[in-house]
Amino acid sequence: MSEVDLKVDQLALPDTVAKAARLMWVGAGLELVAGSVAALSNYHHPSAVISGLITGALVGGIWWLVARTCLRGRAVGRVLASVFFAFNTVGLLQTVAGEFHVGPWVVVVNILSWIVGLSAVLLLWNHDSSEYFRRGR
Repeated sequence: MSEVDLKVDQLALPDTVAKAARLMWVGAGLELVAGSVAALSNYHHPSAVISGLITGALVGGIWWLVARTCLRGRAVGRVLASVFFAFNTVGLLQTVAGEFHVGPWVVVVNILSWIVGLSAVLLLWNHDSSEYFRRGR
């Protein structure tokens, strides 16, 4: 691909998708933080430490991959972002309801992650984003 093709390709990317991808990368980072905080909060339970770290890395990795898929113009990316955001919503509700025994910092990071996810999903379903995904790059 030539330099001119790359510039044309970059111009075709709407701001809404670019912002959503950046938000998903922030969300991935927040999930890593949430997993680390959960692990550190339960340092006296080795299995909880491992579980927190693996969960944070796995969920963060999923958000990162979904962001890359969206940047490539694949509509499946925004569908996956919406589905994973729905899972995130259920998990947040369970956390707030006290079904998971986590520290207050984990709850705060989960709420921040949910807000970031909501913002990204709303941007992905914006009209400009829909046109981008419709083109199917």
